[in-house]
Amino acid sequence: MSRDFSFDRIAPVYDKLSYLAFRGSVTRAQRYFLSTIPPQSNVLIVGGGNGDILIDLLERVVPAHITYVEASVAMMHRAKRKITGYRQTNSNLSLPTITFIQGTERDVDSTKMYQVAITNFVLDMYQGSSLDGMMQRIDSLLSEDAVWLFTDFRYSSRLMNRIWQKPLAQFMYIFFHFTANISVQALPNYDSHFRKVGWDEKQHQSFFGDFISSNIYTRTKQISQRDFSSKNR
Repeated sequence: MSRDFSFDRIAPVYDKLSYLAFRGSVTRAQRYFLSTIPPQSNVLIVGGGNGDILIDLLERVVPAHITYVEASVAMMHRAKRKITGYRQTNSNLSLPTITFIQGTERDVDSTKMYQVAITNFVLDMYQGSSLDGMMQRIDSLLSEDAVWLFTDFRYSSRLMNRIWQKPLAQFMYIFFHFTANISVQALPNYDSHFRKVGWDEKQHQSFFGDFISSNIYTRTKQISQRDFSSKNR
């Protein structure tokens, strides 16, 4: 994610704020599709936050390796502390190696391929070409048969839900503008951006009045332009 914003200031209270505002729906949404991850996958988590997703993942599947990317120093510290405690409590278990990267997807080793990407509540902090560029970089790190797990806020297709969702989203962006220096002002059309980089929605589940969506994306079945170009060089 961009280094122009940071969640360091609100890291200590982020969990409590999330739970109070959405009554646990954020956690339930992030966990929903984790059990579908194939065992012994290489998993890339971008914008991992405080580390809860690591514990949730390890309790449901046994990856071969996890790369955990988080830009916030405070969030990364909390994530490392949580996984250290989990390893001590579960010393009898064979847990995968976890590579922590305090940075962005730009800092991930481009020679390593992943079978799973997880981006939870991170794409909503980008828009336009910045979002396209970020997603393209993540796409380049994923194998052809990879799955992309995505959880985030999005506007419902139901008019009555959108009536309260749009003001709530605006309030959230104002709050994070002052606390984390985020400049985005509206939720992206995620499906449009996923299609641009060659991914289609396979499954989804909605939470909190359709305001939170958990999704599985897979690569578009048609030969992508990238594949076509490589085959005709």
